[in-house]
Amino acid sequence: MAYSEALPKEQIPLGCQLCESEKKIEWKCNDCNLFMCDQCKDGVHFRIAKDHKLLNIKEIGEHEDSWNSFAFSKLNCQDHPNQPCSLYCKTCSNVICLKCIVKVHNGHDFVDEEEFCDKKEVLQEGQKKVQSNLSKLSCRKGKMMAPEEAENPKLLQIKQNIMDHKKNLCKIMEIYADNLVHDANQQFGTLKQEEGTKIDKEIQNMHAKNEALESIIKSRDFMKFLSDFDKLYVSLNENMLQDTSNISSLPNFVPAEFTVLNFGTLEGNLSHAKFKVTNQWTTELRNIHSIVRCLDSSLWIADNVNGLLQHVKLETDNVNLLSSFNSKVFGLVDISSCILLSTEETRLKKIDRGSSDIGDSVYSIAPLIARDVHVTKDEKVVITARSPGKAFSAKGRSVVLVNQPGKRFVKFDLFEYERYPKPLFTLPVRVASTSNGNICVVDTLEKDLRGRVVVIGQAGKVKGIYSGHDDVNSKDKPFKPQDILATPSDNILVTDWENHLIHILNHDGEFISYYNLKDIGIYYPHSLALSTSGHLYIGCTGSFIPFLKTFRGKLYKENNAFFVITNLIETPKQTIGICSEDPKVLGLTVQHPVSVLQEKYFQLEMVSFLQVLLLTGECNTTVGRCLIRAWCPVENGAAKAPEPPALLGSKDFTVFIKNNIQFPKFKVKRRNLLDFFNNSMLSSCRFNQNHPEDQYCPIFILNDIVNLTGSNYEEMAVSGGVIEIQIQWNCNLDLSESDCVPKYIFRRLDSSDYKISKGYNFRYAKYYKENDVEYRTLFKAFGIKFILSVTGEAGKFNLEPFLINVGSGLAILGMATVICDIVVLYFLKARNLYKDKKYLQVVGDDAYKQLDDQNDEDKSE
Repeated sequence: MAYSEALPKEQIPLGCQLCESEKKIEWKCNDCNLFMCDQCKDGVHFRIAKDHKLLNIKEIGEHEDSWNSFAFSKLNCQDHPNQPCSLYCKTCSNVICLKCIVKVHNGHDFVDEEEFCDKKEVLQEGQKKVQSNLSKLSCRKGKMMAPEEAENPKLLQIKQNIMDHKKNLCKIMEIYADNLVHDANQQFGTLKQEEGTKIDKEIQNMHAKNEALESIIKSRDFMKFLSDFDKLYVSLNENMLQDTSNISSLPNFVPAEFTVLNFGTLEGNLSHAKFKVTNQWTTELRNIHSIVRCLDSSLWIADNVNGLLQHVKLETDNVNLLSSFNSKVFGLVDISSCILLSTEETRLKKIDRGSSDIGDSVYSIAPLIARDVHVTKDEKVVITARSPGKAFSAKGRSVVLVNQPGKRFVKFDLFEYERYPKPLFTLPVRVASTSNGNICVVDTLEKDLRGRVVVIGQAGKVKGIYSGHDDVNSKDKPFKPQDILATPSDNILVTDWENHLIHILNHDGEFISYYNLKDIGIYYPHSLALSTSGHLYIGCTGSFIPFLKTFRGKLYKENNAFFVITNLIETPKQTIGICSEDPKVLGLTVQHPVSVLQEKYFQLEMVSFLQVLLLTGECNTTVGRCLIRAWCPVENGAAKAPEPPALLGSKDFTVFIKNNIQFPKFKVKRRNLLDFFNNSMLSSCRFNQNHPEDQYCPIFILNDIVNLTGSNYEEMAVSGGVIEIQIQWNCNLDLSESDCVPKYIFRRLDSSDYKISKGYNFRYAKYYKENDVEYRTLFKAFGIKFILSVTGEAGKFNLEPFLINVGSGLAILGMATVICDIVVLYFLKARNLYKDKKYLQVVGDDAYKQLDDQNDEDKSE
């Protein structure tokens, strides 16, 4: 007789998962999926997760049972109460029984209980995954909220390194300052000693003269007195030694500029690097293949395609050209005395400070040809070089290290693979160095510019080779490095030109991260430089357009004006090809294909320069249009601006206008930011011509400006327009200068009634590549151009012109009586009566009697 017996089972008690003790568990967090004791519930979990749902372990079974008991068969059909439900009708959104299928729901879409359970299990698994993630996140949050000293040893180490560096710098600065003070005292002592010696000699001469004078004055020898008098008289007229002490000859102390780069920066490992455009400039160069920052914050930029080198100063909104040279430059670096240039010759060139000529330097690596030049932090010159001949056929590629100028370079084949059969470099084109002495080289492998980055240590050993990253580089999108830059924290930045990327490596050439510059509107990055404030300069190159040799962009800013885009017409994904022209452009149809080419050439002069095209001499007779080689598909010239405008929200934009004026005759300077404004008022005020203070606020809402011209912003934004903002300064300077305030006048210069070419617009394009095919998106931008103008007049009381004006007025009043007499005596009808009254006719001896009688009559009257 056989029998079976159950195997003995044993349960292991579960303890609290937060304090990891054997305390009795009383709670479970549904969000974190953690079991905990009562003490950890209030002391730990509640502190970091107040909003999580906690269940007493006694309620967990009921909660789970309610979920497991949720099934179709547990319900009875509403239409047939005696029948259990077995299906869910998705068409009617109701649980039904088998009878319902036959009578009502025939042909509907159903879900059976098995499928429902499967879906329920999927949700349960998903919930477990979510709860697991919540548990992990809660633990991470708990660690983050722990005290810094206990949980962040790396932060402590960073702080300690900063403070140690601060102490070292303070010691170095103190020693250096003491040395400067000692040198100043020493030079001052030398000047004092030299001046003291001169004064002692002069005192001795004065004593000798005094004794001679004393002797001759007391002498009774007339002959000696008279003979020595002339000599003594001459000596008396000699000038005393002048004060030649020249304290100003002491050297002046010129403080050097201290920047964050002198001390150090927190750059981290850049594993999640983000770039932000703080400013952009458009240069006269189409390409910027090289860019170098000088100590005075100016830049040298080079375009190898067109053979131009420029020295520029970047200002807020423009590029100030300081000097220009016609030369191809493959590498350049700023040293203390000059700019070193590599022009692909055996000797480096130089441009001295303030010079307008390019001359030879003392650095020569003959017979090799220099390609790029770089200076390390210990002031050693590093040059990438190749043998004479074609770039990819010559042998002998090296990176040359020059310790001292004028002498033969040290370690000729320093970084060649002499112990391996294959040389290390193919064509080294760029070089940089880190603070720990690593040399970083961009090595071009093929004519299509694909390449790699080679990092070499101080001992000449290869520390790393980077050939791109699989996420962004492939056979179709190879890694094409163009420039390399080492940051102060020894991260390495490499431009990937054709893929619009910056690759970020550590000091050994190991990958950290990459950043797609297209995300911030930067295309074809080529060259890199670092400013004194730690900002990154990125020099870009123009994409190639077969039949358009020159182009420059950035049409958004003008002198004394600004432009706001309010509407757009987009022509996406244009590529160079052959297509039918737009009927709107030339306004002709094809009826006689033989004469089309001649007619097209005749009409071509009337085509806008924005519609760049080449004639093919062929026609599409189906649509009656000529075929052109251009960006296809061509822009639809008949397309109207969208209504409502695409960028209507621009009406709420604000503009801050700063205006400074001067009346030189009265030496008065004013600005439109008046004295009673402070930071809080300026941050909150908006122009309002009816407000006693806000009528002087220099911050304007665009919608208000348009409304003050009598126009409507939404209507004007459709096709654009031109508005003048006039600032008038009419001042009476006899009053206080604070009463000299601006007055703003707004008027629209164009008209909404125009029938042809209404509004204001221009076109611009964004270029990009997909699968090595170049595309562009053409935008026709409509907007409002705001033109700023300033007028003014000021006056002040002056006595001299006042007296002249008063005298002139009195003189004019005197002439008035003469003119009135002439008019009355000769032109009026009653002129005879006036003559009788004005003039008394007297004849003969009784003249005086008649005068007396006339006087008596006057008195009686």
